[in-house]
Amino acid sequence: FDVGYNYHIYVTDNGKAYGAGNDFMKGIGLENTSKDYVQINFSEGVIPKRPVCTNNSETYKPALMFVDNNGKPELWSGGHSSYGLLGQGENKNDSQQFAPMDYDKEKIVFTRALIKYYFGMAVTDKGELYGWGQNSYKQLAMSDTKTYYSPTEIPFFKDYYVHDFECGDYHALIVASPRDDMEKKKMFATGDIRGISDQSAKTNEGVLHLKMFDDCKYTFLECGENTFYIGFEGDNKASEGVSVHEGYTCEVTNETPIQGTMHFWKAGDWHFVSPAGYKQLKEENKLPAI
Repeated sequence: FDVGYNYHIYVTDNGKAYGAGNDFMKGIGLENTSKDYVQINFSEGVIPKRPVCTNNSETYKPALMFVDNNGKPELWSGGHSSYGLLGQGENKNDSQQFAPMDYDKEKIVFTRALIKYYFGMAVTDKGELYGWGQNSYKQLAMSDTKTYYSPTEIPFFKDYYVHDFECGDYHALIVASPRDDMEKKKMFATGDIRGISDQSAKTNEGVLHLKMFDDCKYTFLECGENTFYIGFEGDNKASEGVSVHEGYTCEVTNETPIQGTMHFWKAGDWHFVSPAGYKQLKEENKLPAI
């Protein structure tokens, strides 16, 4: 099961796919006016396994599907994308049926893929990282800024084994180990990275090594439209020694700058509160009803 912007798709245990949401269904020729789920058919011998939807707000949208094609695991796509998200080849913007993406299926087995907004990434069973779609901010970690219409291995990570990744609007987070030192995990960000003040070490490919997170035991990664989030194991707060909110003053404790997790909301004016201020408001039962 996966959810996108105004549509979603699920796959049953017996290998049947169903979708809802005309923003996507129209793009594969299955407009639905009854509000029931509509079955998405595949070629004979092709069994859908796992859908991947997008948060892209285009009127008509793409989706990916991991399939079993007569015993071979493959990644297919369908729908519409003006940004190369179908990954079916040069200038292929529409696919009214799910069809194979353009990559070497004899050598490449993708295990995870994302197409959250305007670009896609996928990792193979060998820890290789591929990308396609827009690269306008070098979010694909390619040195140019063109659009890629087929999954393309990302050269920067050829000497790394990629463990995990997340895609945002024009940025990504990637956790990888050097292939000659698999015990060491490094964290990288690509593209239009918000919230990191010093980006002077960003490479020509748009990659920034987030050294402060190396070898941390992270519990999750997530990218939003202009944000990213990293959760960690341990007693210390994830933001300790990292988040310093210059120019903000806690209206409860007068702490400035606010350090750690900053809580903020708008009720008439904007209100900004430090962790200590938040705790005090909570104890006094004065937190706003939001």
